[in-house]
Amino acid sequence: MAKRCGCKVHDDVVGRNEGKTFALNKLTSRKYPQNIIDQLVQCGVLSPRGTYLCSLCVEDQYREQGVRQALDNHSVQETMEHVYYMQNERLMDPSAFGKTLMVYFASRSKFAVNVLSKNGPYASYRTFTNWIEEQGSVPLAAPETDVITFYDNNQIIGKTHHISINNKCQTSTITTGIHISTEGPQIQHVK
Repeated sequence: MAKRCGCKVHDDVVGRNEGKTFALNKLTSRKYPQNIIDQLVQCGVLSPRGTYLCSLCVEDQYREQGVRQALDNHSVQETMEHVYYMQNERLMDPSAFGKTLMVYFASRSKFAVNVLSKNGPYASYRTFTNWIEEQGSVPLAAPETDVITFYDNNQIIGKTHHISINNKCQTSTITTGIHISTEGPQIQHVK
């Protein structure tokens, strides 16, 4: 008898992860966390009498768990925003303001922003457009004196403790810039 993953959505998962290799292990081998196996059984995706489970189905379940957890956290945050808004209708929450930004730039609609603002701690269209104008109208101030600029590039190289062909390690560069405004006469204009 051929070994086969006991997950009922295995074909769908493999279809979504085309070209990815996976390991097929016995459920009794303790390769996968028991809580994931229990969740798959509880959801009806895995038969309690299943013998084998593949790593792709386990990864897919982990991904769904993470998305579910993120959605739960988001809904709790949104609920708290609305509770605060019911106590104070003038409240404008920073994350809700971010949602107003996204709605406006996705739709470019005054109506959409106004509908959103009537349903929670979101910015009204007028508040929102005033904020945009204020951000765009403040010019950057350049000093009248000379400015000396220093740059420092720090390269961070990761370590690998194994030898293989085409062995690569991660590197990153951090650039620090310092701008110093001088006091007194401008050096460049002195003859």
